[in-house]
Amino acid sequence: MQTHLLQHLRGELWQTETSAAQHCRREAARLGDTAPARALSAAAQHADDTLATLPRLLQDVGSTHKTVGTAVGKFFSELRDTLADNLVTSERSYRGTLLGLRHGVDLVRLMLASASHDSSDVRQFLEAWLARREPLITEVAQQLSWFAEHQGQALKHARGLFGPGERRKQATAAEHRAQS
Repeated sequence: MQTHLLQHLRGELWQTETSAAQHCRREAARLGDTAPARALSAAAQHADDTLATLPRLLQDVGSTHKTVGTAVGKFFSELRDTLADNLVTSERSYRGTLLGLRHGVDLVRLMLASASHDSSDVRQFLEAWLARREPLITEVAQQLSWFAEHQGQALKHARGLFGPGERRKQATAAEHRAQS
């Protein structure tokens, strides 16, 4: 028997995983071939795998994952990409993505507590999700030190306000400031 809270939270899990896949992939692309990008890519792949499994688990909830909440979540994701990431540094954008991943863990823990009387397949899914996601988040968090070692990259805008030539000038200036 499903609790009302668990049914409600499943839609939020869909949106959280959609955001995790999208934001982790965007951040990884921005960081190029780096250790933080590889950590984010692994988290994005886990989110993709989760999204492939969720429809079966959401079947009794109907189209909860396609509600107005999803549209609002998509709107805020696009707003972040087109506006906010133009204003924040690369490291702050990375930390924001990490915060979103941690939100997912809190959500799944609440879902697991709410699923105490639910079918074992839902509990098993949530337990397996936590067992896989928590080490991925630990790796993403450990990569924060990369930004201290690459301060020029850390201080760049996550998504530049200017053209590529201007971004290179800004990165070079930031590296010189960091070395001073």
